[in-house]
Amino acid sequence: MKRIAPRRPVYRAPADPRRESVRLGKYIYLTLLIAFLVVLGHVLIGHLYVLRGDGFVLARQRAVALPFEAMVEDVMVADGARVQAGERLFHYVSVPLLSDITELRVRLADLERRRRERAAELDVSAAELEVLEDYVGRLTAMRDRLETLREQGLTENERYGDVLRYRLQAARDLAGLRADRTAAREEVAALKESITRLRSEVDRLRAVYGDGTARAPRDGVVAGLDVVAGEVLEPGREVLRVFSGRRYLGVFFESASLVGAEPGDPVLVDLPGRALEVGRIADLRAVSPRLPAEFQPRFKPADRDRLAVVLLPPGVLQAHPVLSTVNLYKPVGLEWIVDAPEVGPPPPLFREAPPSRPSARLEPPQVDATGNDAGLD
Repeated sequence: MKRIAPRRPVYRAPADPRRESVRLGKYIYLTLLIAFLVVLGHVLIGHLYVLRGDGFVLARQRAVALPFEAMVEDVMVADGARVQAGERLFHYVSVPLLSDITELRVRLADLERRRRERAAELDVSAAELEVLEDYVGRLTAMRDRLETLREQGLTENERYGDVLRYRLQAARDLAGLRADRTAAREEVAALKESITRLRSEVDRLRAVYGDGTARAPRDGVVAGLDVVAGEVLEPGREVLRVFSGRRYLGVFFESASLVGAEPGDPVLVDLPGRALEVGRIADLRAVSPRLPAEFQPRFKPADRDRLAVVLLPPGVLQAHPVLSTVNLYKPVGLEWIVDAPEVGPPPPLFREAPPSRPSARLEPPQVDATGNDAGLD
């Protein structure tokens, strides 16, 4: 009997496309699964091999505030405006300060009036003193002559007693007049000293008030403006800040990462609208302030992460607005792959306080101190 060869199933084509689609789908599924696991692992333990940080684009800052209560009459700048040193920022009027200046001027006028009156009294008493001294001298000479005549028996005792009585009264008047003149001279000297101090105080208040215009302390960019016309400012309240000079990054690094950071290390900076830039850690602060609100996660205790100054090559940050946020990364081994760029010495990180005028806050006020009388009369 002849053997029959096995026959191929008729329901299965030699090249079944469905079999290939199943194999391709499996690869796609495995690829997506692996990618998901990688992303999940990076989210969970990525901080162990990548140092992350958030920061601001900063520059040298100068706060503008008023050391007295005032009302804003007009605002002549806006956030982001570029200003020149001495350019007008806003107009203000301080009714309490103007009232104090007016009151001091009234007191100054009263002291001047009293000084002039006492000086006039001294002039009158000087003439009286001259007459009284001559009168006492004449009475003394008359007494001496009467004593000689009395010894010779040529005059009466009654007349001699009258001359002594007149001379005693004149001597008392002379002593009183001299005492009054001494007191008047001391009062005039005290009035002059008080007038000098009061005039200095008035000049100081007028210099603090200026001409009712706050001016830019230096060339820079206005930021943090939060007042409008008609708003009343409390003493020491910061009105705005002026950023100037070279821009840099103030960065808060995470404290949970195993990747270290030292001055001079390179970092990757993710700037808005640009590719990653390589920066350099210029300085690490020994004391870190509290994280800003936008960087502080909710439902977690307040964190105090490491604060660093990061510099980029000149010109890279000039196109980015101050106070804009950036992200920084430092993967493990980055310093072996790229070299940190040369960026120069680190700038000051915190706000600079004016050296000549204290304020109620960290940054003192910047007002025009020309001593102009505008708005005071």
